[in-house]
Amino acid sequence: MTSLDHGDTAHNKNPLNKKLQKILNPKFLSDIDTQDALLALSDFFPENNVRSRRKLRSDTELRGLRLNEEFLASLETVNSALEQLSVEVKSIDSCYKDMTARLGETRERCAEVLEQTATLQKEMQQVEKRSLLLDAFCHKFQLSSQETQLLEQADEVGPSFFQALRKVQHIHTDCQTLIRSSDLHVGLEIMESMAGIQERAYENLFRWCQRTCRSFTGEFPVFTHELKNALQIVSQREALRVYVLDDYVTTRRSSLVRSFIDSLTLGGPGGNPKPIEMHSHDPVRYASDLLGWLHQAMASENELLVALLLQDIPDSVVSVDKSEIPMLLNRICEGASHMVKVRLEQILSNVIDSMDLFRISNNIRFYQNVYHGFLGDNSELLKFVADMYELSLKLFAKHLNGHASKLLESVSEPPFDLEPTIQFTESLTLLRSILSLENTSVAPLEGNRPLLHTIYESLVAPLIEYATISASLDSTLSQAELLIYQINCCDRLHQGLALYYSTGEETGFEKLLVQLQTHQDRLIQEQASFFLSKAKLNIIHMHYLTADKSYEGALSLYSGLESDSLLQAILSLQQLLALPDQHPIPQLDCLRSKKIRDYILGSGMRLVCDFYTSLHSSISDPSNGYGDLKDKLHQPSEIEHLLL
Repeated sequence: MTSLDHGDTAHNKNPLNKKLQKILNPKFLSDIDTQDALLALSDFFPENNVRSRRKLRSDTELRGLRLNEEFLASLETVNSALEQLSVEVKSIDSCYKDMTARLGETRERCAEVLEQTATLQKEMQQVEKRSLLLDAFCHKFQLSSQETQLLEQADEVGPSFFQALRKVQHIHTDCQTLIRSSDLHVGLEIMESMAGIQERAYENLFRWCQRTCRSFTGEFPVFTHELKNALQIVSQREALRVYVLDDYVTTRRSSLVRSFIDSLTLGGPGGNPKPIEMHSHDPVRYASDLLGWLHQAMASENELLVALLLQDIPDSVVSVDKSEIPMLLNRICEGASHMVKVRLEQILSNVIDSMDLFRISNNIRFYQNVYHGFLGDNSELLKFVADMYELSLKLFAKHLNGHASKLLESVSEPPFDLEPTIQFTESLTLLRSILSLENTSVAPLEGNRPLLHTIYESLVAPLIEYATISASLDSTLSQAELLIYQINCCDRLHQGLALYYSTGEETGFEKLLVQLQTHQDRLIQEQASFFLSKAKLNIIHMHYLTADKSYEGALSLYSGLESDSLLQAILSLQQLLALPDQHPIPQLDCLRSKKIRDYILGSGMRLVCDFYTSLHSSISDPSNGYGDLKDKLHQPSEIEHLLL
């Protein structure tokens, strides 16, 4: 390996080897400069021969000489151009110096002019600012000719009119600030000018509102946003607002009267509903249709007033008093209500049936409550309805009084079964019919005390009097039978009134209850007396009560209360206790109410037991001298068990 490396080194140091290597491996072929030189040489070395190679050097030098000559000629051209440029630069420099000198002289001469120019420019800027301020001032505190014409010659009112009027109001408000902060004279002049324009605008707006309100003659007028806005603005002048509403009320009142006449004679669209006059033969239906039409018209007009007066404008500054609506509604309905009143008076004066009168009275009272919801308390229309209701009550009471008079003129004796008579039953049926109608009325009965009092005084009280008179006609009846008859009558009357009346002296119902209780108490006494008489204790009872009040000695020494008399009476009582069917009064079965019958029998036996308890206590007292008589007596608890 070492010998081989040594051989390679000696080979490389051979000069001939280097030349061969240089010839065989030419590096110039990859050299860019060499390639460019060969390309340039190919231009004037077309053939590679001996002669060309010999002339190569001279040709190359000649070529370089020609190139240098061409370059020199080019430099001469450039040199001449530079010399001409130098001359021109010197001329420019001379001109510059001359101009500089002149400019200096001119600047010295124009310094004053420049100063004046700067001053004028500043003044121009101030004038421009003032012009802008003046334009802004005029825009803020003056109206355009178009806006002025729109406000002063307003045939039609629209958004542009309201916008111009709001601008006038803003200008008037801003002038107050202008007066406090700036020129007083200018502010007052502008305020005076705007006030004049505003007054003319208000007058034009007022006339437009009047014309618009007078056009609402139809059944369903439509209120535009412009009208609501106009009414809101006019409301800032209370007098103008009153005049506008007067025109509206007058127009609607006339329209309502025409509508009422059409409803009376023509009916609704296409004849449906039928004309109200077609039901004039039926007084109840006729009166109800009249009052119902007035209610419907009142509700419609109330909705129109609410839609007109209650503003829904976001920037509304005028508050509307809701209590004003009932007053306006009352004025609108005044004409139609007068016509309704006349017809109701005719109806009431011609009705001959008390039930019809009662139905009409109920309808009037119902609509009176309905109208009150629209009109409030102070209303002429409500006064007329109240007058009609009072008139109906008077006529109703007159009819009932006539019926009661006929009833009291034909009083008959009590029947054998002690039930109420036919006349009494018929009158009671009429009373129930009236109260059943009242009970089905929309208005509550408890809120109508005058009607209940009228019914009581005109019909209930005569029925009670009828029962009393009837009981006194038959002299053959016992006291118990008279009481049973009167209790039957009062109980039937009480049963008929209990569903409709509540206790209270203001309606008279309390008097009936007192009368019924009085008869029951008297019959209880009769029952107790009957039992004591059957037991032969009535004389003992009479003597005992007399002795208990005035006698101070032993009861056995009192006449009628001796031991033998008491013993016989007690034995008779014991025999009667074994016969319970003999306890009640025989006529007690004629009482139609089992509840009252049981109450009277039980209360009568309670009186007997109380008397026996008191008598047993007196007999058991040794100071009364009855000895061992008490051992032969039943205990009070035993008597109570047998009787109660």
